[in-house]
Order: sequence, then structure tokens, then C-alpha cells
Amino acid sequence: MEADVIDTLNASSAAVRLHHVHHVNPDHHGSGFLAMNCMRQNRQLCDVSLHAGSDVILAHKVVLASCSAYFLAMFNCDMSEK
Repeated sequence: MEADVIDTLNASSAAVRLHHVHHVNPDHHGSGFLAMNCMRQNRQLCDVSLHAGSDVILAHKVVLASCSAYFLAMFNCDMSEK
């Protein structure tokens, strides 16, 4: 009995791996950035702080790097600003 259940689970897993699953949401980028901004405002998952004068801005490296070649280089190279 137990072997039959395991064989069935293995067959199901193999079948699932063969199918491609696509998530379709036309506003995925908008809702994604909205969620990340909300997390930033709530100081959640921020992994970098930008200092400009006396201001400190918490941010997400992946967001900055995806929108700016400068930040991409900064976070991936040995820049003094890092």
C-alpha cells in the first residue's frame, strides 16, 4: 500500500514537471513595485541605506540595480560608495 502511494506521488511529480505554468497578470510590474514601495515605507526587507546630506533613504538593492546601471555597478563592483 505504502509503495503504491509513493509510486503515485512520484508519477504525479513527474507529470507536474512536464507542464509549464505561466502566471498572467497585465499589471504585474505595477503591483510588484507598489508592494516593494509599501515594504520600503514600512522598513521591511530594506538592504541598503542612501545618505544625502542629513537624509537617510532606505531602499532595496534589487530595485535600484534594476533601474540604474550606476547602482548595478556599485552593488556588484568594489566601489568606495558601496
